[in-house]
Amino acid sequence: MDKNAKTFGFLLLMLFAIASGVLLYFQLDFSNKLLLVPPHFDLSADEIINNGNYKLYNSVVFATVILGLVGFVFFLLQKGGSVEKNNQLKAKDLKVRQTRNVRKASEESIENFVEGVIESIEQSYQDAEGTIMKYEKSLWRLCSSVDSCQAVLYLKEEDEDKRYISSVAGYALNLAESGILRFEFGESLAGQVAKQKKKLKIEQIPEGHIKVFSGLGESSKAYLLIMPIMKDGVLLGVLELASFAPINGKNESIISWYCEFLSEQISLDVKV
Repeated sequence: MDKNAKTFGFLLLMLFAIASGVLLYFQLDFSNKLLLVPPHFDLSADEIINNGNYKLYNSVVFATVILGLVGFVFFLLQKGGSVEKNNQLKAKDLKVRQTRNVRKASEESIENFVEGVIESIEQSYQDAEGTIMKYEKSLWRLCSSVDSCQAVLYLKEEDEDKRYISSVAGYALNLAESGILRFEFGESLAGQVAKQKKKLKIEQIPEGHIKVFSGLGESSKAYLLIMPIMKDGVLLGVLELASFAPINGKNESIISWYCEFLSEQISLDVKV
């Protein structure tokens, strides 16, 4: 209930109480106090009706009744409005708590999913035999978890003062098993990421608008994510993934973790 409305209703009830007290006081000795006549002095009905004090008394009675009714109705209306407002606040609070619970459950579900994916990738890496097979198995597990349709992992190599990135593992590539993708730093999108050491994310490439020249081939991909694999500020490799669906924040966080995971593994085999 509004503070001003509550105060107004309280004043109405106070006035009603005061007026009722005054009426009761005069009603105890009507003729003596109100008509101003001596005790035991009888007045005719016409004299009582025409008495000015009696008319005033009737007016006060009428006003008191009206005041009491108005105050009572106002109180009921305000009480009803207050109940409705409280119900609205309770409903709003319930909705907020339900939304918070849903969000919390969703965050916990995402967190559990990410933890499960990380554990499965680590397990795939540990179970595989040989360094290259470890890259392959863990990359396959990653792609199946983040809905990637194609992927390729490059490692850095140097040859006569030139720096290259060469593929060591792939997922769903249109490439022979013995085939290798090799780009000089700055060549192709993957080579540009290797040169700049910065993530490249391309979304919603219109079909036929441009041809993406990358390790994934010269074709239009809906979504493309290329990330450098770094260790202490030094480039170790590049991870390139394509997807027909948006790469959301959850999947991108998993991919970022995978790059950090690989940086630790690659640094054990590659001289930084």
